[in-house]
Parts: sequence; C-alpha cells; structure tokens
Amino acid sequence: MTLRWYAGDDPNPPTLVECPVPGWPNEDVEGRPQYENTHFDDERDAWENVRANVEAGVSLARRDVEQLTAALEKAKARLVRGIEELERFEAAWSERDAKGWPVAPGENGPKETAWA
Repeated sequence: MTLRWYAGDDPNPPTLVECPVPGWPNEDVEGRPQYENTHFDDERDAWENVRANVEAGVSLARRDVEQLTAALEKAKARLVRGIEELERFEAAWSERDAKGWPVAPGENGPKETAWA
C-alpha cells in the first residue's frame, strides 16, 4: 500500500492517505479518486496546491468586491441624479400649482382654457 498526500477542495492542510494502487483512475482507501490535483507523492507539492487554491479564492473574491464596488458607485450616482431631478420637478410643480389649474371644458368652468 502506498501513502500519498491528499489535498482536497477545502483549505485544510494536506493529510497522508493510503492508496492501494497509486494514481488515476484509482481511489484512495476513503473512496476518493486520485486526481493529479488532489493526491501527491510529495508533501511540498500538496501544500503548494492548497496554497494556490486558497490564493485563487482570494483573487476571485477581490475581483467580486471590485466589481460590486464599481456597480455600487454607479448606483449611488444614479440615485443622486434622480434625487436632483425629483427636487427640480417638485419645485416646478409647486410653482405651477401655486398659479392654480385651469378647469377642463365641461367641468363647471369656462369653455376656453389655457390649453385650448
């Protein structure tokens, strides 16, 4: 029986595992296929593989944060523009409302209106 280093998907330190027949497509004694990126003859290679996987995870998370931060900044800018537009509209509405609204023809008002 051969001992090999197992470094699976999780960021745990590599562990020694018995392999009845080393290499792909064989399984270790725990029933896991011996992929070239999960089972290693050299302990250092196993540790380096775990490190590379963890670093890749950090890189992906960093990219996600950068993309979400950029999207958040764009959304904040749209919100500011929308608030400014709403404030301008509200001011124009208040000014127009203060003048009063014409009564539509046939609604107890004059037959001629500002929009006729």
